[in-house]
This record gives sequence, structure tokens and C-alpha cells, in this order.
Amino acid sequence: MRFGIHSIMVILAYVLCASYSFAQAPIAAIIPDLCTPGLNTALEIMAPAASKGAFGSDGVYLNNPGDVIRVKTLRDADSNMIVFSPLIVSWDGRLISVQAFVPPKSASGPNPNSWDWTLLQDQFRIPICVMVNGIQSAVDTIYIVQPFNFGDRSTDNTPRKFGDGTWGKRSRRGAMLVDSIILPANKIIEVSTDDFDPKTEGNQGYLPFTLIVQGNVNGNGSTISVNAVNQNGGPGGGGGAGTFCDFVLGNFPGVNAGSGYTGGAPAGVNSGKIYRTRGNGTGSLGIDEKISGGSITGIRGGECRAAEGGGGGTGHPFGVSGSGSFGRNGDIDGFFGGGSSPTDGKIGGGGGYRTDGAPANDIHRGRSHGNRAGVPNAGGSGGAAGNPFSDCSGYGGGGGGAISLQS
Repeated sequence: MRFGIHSIMVILAYVLCASYSFAQAPIAAIIPDLCTPGLNTALEIMAPAASKGAFGSDGVYLNNPGDVIRVKTLRDADSNMIVFSPLIVSWDGRLISVQAFVPPKSASGPNPNSWDWTLLQDQFRIPICVMVNGIQSAVDTIYIVQPFNFGDRSTDNTPRKFGDGTWGKRSRRGAMLVDSIILPANKIIEVSTDDFDPKTEGNQGYLPFTLIVQGNVNGNGSTISVNAVNQNGGPGGGGGAGTFCDFVLGNFPGVNAGSGYTGGAPAGVNSGKIYRTRGNGTGSLGIDEKISGGSITGIRGGECRAAEGGGGGTGHPFGVSGSGSFGRNGDIDGFFGGGSSPTDGKIGGGGGYRTDGAPANDIHRGRSHGNRAGVPNAGGSGGAAGNPFSDCSGYGGGGGGAISLQS
């Protein structure tokens, strides 16, 4: 076989591109992804859960030109728009904690045209990357916005939900940046889980809620709630597993899987091996009917190993969702977050976070995980379904969400 010079150059270019892609560190998400002039914002840059060492070795780095690990703007001209602090790499090289400072407005400084990230002009959509041993990572975007005019809502009688209608809009990665906050007295204010990034697979409304406030905050005794709602997790919390039945005559009487940071395992019927609607996560849903939607960091959702009940979704970017047994045998432990479903006739394991889930003497409970610093910001995990014995099981409750307030 003979190759011409052109063919050899094409093959060489392909090999070089493939090698570069293999070495390039991926970025799963930057949370939050909003900044504003004159304010410092704390960021978490996450690699996929399977990419240990993506951002190098754990430790502190000064983030100076020529350093082994750097966070920088892709375009050199944008380095006047965002200045990055020294950084910390943790979680086996999968997480970077760094602060981003945007200079105050001036004749030469940034003056974004909108508070709405979808309406920004291109010069305020800043591509950034991580440099690891001189090799550039994949690129993600930070948005420089005007603060949303939230102000005094003490007499606001409209439906009260952050990110919904007159109460602002969450960003691609779940953040809001506002001028100041005065809440109504002694109310419960919820957070929208609507998907504000339809171009990315999954529902990013279930990412943790980051609220960045440029000015004063007065809560007036109110609560910002990221609680779960039945089987659905709060923003950042894992979904609970759906009900499983051994036999069904007529309509399915159970509860479908919960959505969340990762979805809870699908509901279904043992007779006929039927699986119902799967829960959504913040990442790919995949094609396996027994596994619900995964996370933006690539963690799978809760699964059913057999048509006997399944596990809850984890709320942690580097956690593990729960699974299920094979009926009378095949018991399985709970994982780092999501509870697992037991053998016949037993209740499902509760989701874990700071402590193991309930019940305390059961191997199916979700395990404690995370760290004292609460880094990364993550919600609780979902509970598993029980395993029915000639009837229907209960469903798993969703995990409580996560909120970060920067003021």
C-alpha cells in the first residue's frame, strides 16, 4: 500500500488532534457562572466524576503565568475583564475552588448590557479554561452581567419563587445575581427548578442554587427553601426512587421516579417487567430503561437491577446513586448518597449526607460523604423504594437541596 505526502500529513494531523483531545482536561460545570463589575465571586470548577487527576494534584496553586495549574481567560484580551485568585485543587484533582474579580465599571472597564445572561453581547460572555502542565482544558463560559433589580420585596404578594417570573431568572448553572434583597416578613420563599439551559441534556434547574447579592440582605425572618417535594429533590438534591408493584390490575397505582441532581430509579411492575417514566437528572438520561437521569458530572442516576425496586439518586457531584436487589436475594449496600432497595418485603434505605441514612442498622442506607468545609456545594440524596411482596412498595423521598449565599 502506498501513501502520498498529502495522505501522510492528514494522518499525522489526525493523530496529533487525537492525542491532544486525550490529554485535554474536561470541564463538567462552573458553579456559579455569573459575575458582575466590582464584585468578587467564589467559583467551583468541576471535572467529570470519572476524571480523577483532570486538574492535576490536590493542593494550593498561586495561579501565576507559568505555574503548573492555572485558571485563565481563553482570550488574553479578557484578562482585564476577570482576574482570578490563587486556587485550590481538591477531590482527587476533580475540583478547583477559585475566586473571580471583575473590575468596577469605568471608561475602559466592563459595562454589561443586561442582567439576563441570554441577552448579553459577546464581549461579556467570557470563555475560560484550565491550564494543566501547559495543556489547555476544554472551554466553558462565565457571564458578566448587571445585577438583577430585586430590591425591596417586603410587600410583594405575587407568587414567591426565586428564578420564576418577576423574581428573576436562574443562569445556565443555577445562579442568580441581584442588587440587594429585602424579603417579605416570615414567609417561605421557594426556588424554581425550571430548566434554564435547554441546550444541555438534562434539567439544570436541579443544580444547587447560588444567590449572589451585591448589596444588603434583609431576610425579615423569611426562609429560602430548597426542600424536596415528595419524590423530587430540591435544587441540588437527588431524586427518590419510584414505587414498585408485584402485580397490577388496571391502572398503575404507584408514584413515578423523582427528578433531582441525579434522578431516582424508575417505578414499575414486576409482573411483565414493566418500567415507568424515569426521573430526570442534571445530565444525560441515557437509554437504559432501568436507570434514571445522571448528573452533569456524569454520575448515573438511581437504578433497578431487577424489577424489584430501585435506589435513590445522589446529590453529590462525586457521589454514587443507589441500586436495587434481585428480589429474595442479591442484597446490595447503599452507596455514597443514594439509598438502595432491599430484598422482598423490606423498606428502602434512606439517603445519606452528613450521616448515614435511615434505618441505622440496615445495609441499604445511603452512606455519609462530603467534607466539613461543604466543598463542593451539594444537596442531600434520595431514598430508595421498598421491595414489594405480593403488593406495592413505598417510594423514596427526594433529597433536600443546597443553597450558597454570597453577599
